[in-house]
Amino acid sequence: MNALLKQPVNPIHILTARLNGLEEELRNVQTANEELKKQVFMKSGIEQIENLRELKVCDSLKFIGKKAEVVDKRYRVWEVLFKCGFTMSQIARAWSVDHGTVYHAKVNGWRARYMGN
Repeated sequence: MNALLKQPVNPIHILTARLNGLEEELRNVQTANEELKKQVFMKSGIEQIENLRELKVCDSLKFIGKKAEVVDKRYRVWEVLFKCGFTMSQIARAWSVDHGTVYHAKVNGWRARYMGN
């Protein structure tokens, strides 16, 4: 037992072991994230083409109108899409709006202006 305590501990080995564990956890999180994206797209009726990274939304799923409640719903959907990795331009193209509209939604915290908190 004393012989083990007297040997110098190599910090590289300790860091490598910790890094390997972190890399494995990162891979698990990335896999879970991909599965979650697939579930979101399946449930929302949004079609994603993986190769082109194109987003298509049926007109029946688009929230059209200027009422605060409708705008808030639209902004919330855009928020989810943005967090799933789509750019503001991709979201704007799918919803037939200017990318500045999506940017405005993001700047306002994905909340409609008159919805309050």
